[in-house]
Amino acid sequence: MVDDTPEEYLGDLFSASYWGGHPLGLPVQGTAGSVERFDRRRVVDYFGDRFRRQGIVVTVVGNLPHEIEASVFGEALSSLELGEPLQLSPPSEPVRGSFLKRKPIEQVHLCLGAPAVSRKSDRLFAMDVLNAILGGSSSSRMFQRIREERGLAYSVGSSLSVYADAGILEIYAGTGKEHVREVLAIAGDILDELQAGGITDGEVALAKELIKGNTLLSLEGTGYRMSLLAMNEMFLDRREPPEEILSRVDAVTPEQVRVLAADTLRRDRFTLAAVGDLPDGELGL
Repeated sequence: MVDDTPEEYLGDLFSASYWGGHPLGLPVQGTAGSVERFDRRRVVDYFGDRFRRQGIVVTVVGNLPHEIEASVFGEALSSLELGEPLQLSPPSEPVRGSFLKRKPIEQVHLCLGAPAVSRKSDRLFAMDVLNAILGGSSSSRMFQRIREERGLAYSVGSSLSVYADAGILEIYAGTGKEHVREVLAIAGDILDELQAGGITDGEVALAKELIKGNTLLSLEGTGYRMSLLAMNEMFLDRREPPEEILSRVDAVTPEQVRVLAADTLRRDRFTLAAVGDLPDGELGL
């Protein structure tokens, strides 16, 4: 199904190319070959390795007293022999360049990615604001200029993925073969404008309100609250109340965002992956 879904296929192609063999670049669902090699022993060994280590985190959201939850899970997990915490290898420098895959499909799907901040960075919330301005909302520059003003793509935007010791900012667009170079040219122009300090105070204020609004809406879902608690424990070793998240977003200044844009949005930091009926010749920013 992934091979037949261009956006998913592009995601796997980009990740494998960008991370250069590090586990962050491996497809979550595996490959046809790796899945065929599964047997009971392999699954049992994996469970014994990953789920029987110190550092297991259990988060619960609901109307249950903490004492009861802790007692029940403590008893359920007490029989497990726990080994040492898993030591993860940090990712190496990302691979830069263009990675192109021709497929006979209607659109060309493009992904541009560059290093961003990690989850532990003190610039995380400034990065969230920068992403919202770049392409993370319907009022962003990518969305407005590529879709609304030019009509070159229906789906276009940017997203931020952050890990314990790395992060990545990705730009995505799906467009026709005849518009690929124009979309890349506009994306490059927007990066240049933001990198050169062209972020306005109004854009920062609007992005902050958008992030705060989305956070408050997400807090209405138990799944988001559960994930937030787990990430707090794993990455911060403490609970970060929603009020603190909102105040940290509020504390982001336009100058902090402009400095971050100057550091992260240089064209030479971006890797390109593309899938579809590609135009002839080289592609890039």
